[in-house]
Amino acid sequence: MNIFDFPNYLWISAVIVIVFSILASLILKKHIISAVLTFIILGLIAFILPNFYDITYEPLLGYAAFMAIISLVVSLITWYLMRKNRKRLAEKQSQEEVIEDGRQFNELKRRDK
Repeated sequence: MNIFDFPNYLWISAVIVIVFSILASLILKKHIISAVLTFIILGLIAFILPNFYDITYEPLLGYAAFMAIISLVVSLITWYLMRKNRKRLAEKQSQEEVIEDGRQFNELKRRDK
């Protein structure tokens, strides 16, 4: 048995890694921790799973490293998009404040007349 006999393990772990990376970036604001935890957890599974199936740990450990890199990339993309969105919201808020300040200034001018 080789790693290609584990299709459920592969796609389920890939989905969990991507969802965990996005949630860790959005909720916890920890962008690197998801990649580290992915490698640790899948690395432990790489050494435990060969006890129950006829497979070596090397391909599973390679898969763990690959998924850690994917997790890091997803986290960095999420961080970049969050940063870009925060800048856009800050610009919008500052424009609204400028408009509000302008309205207040115009009202003060009208009162003084």
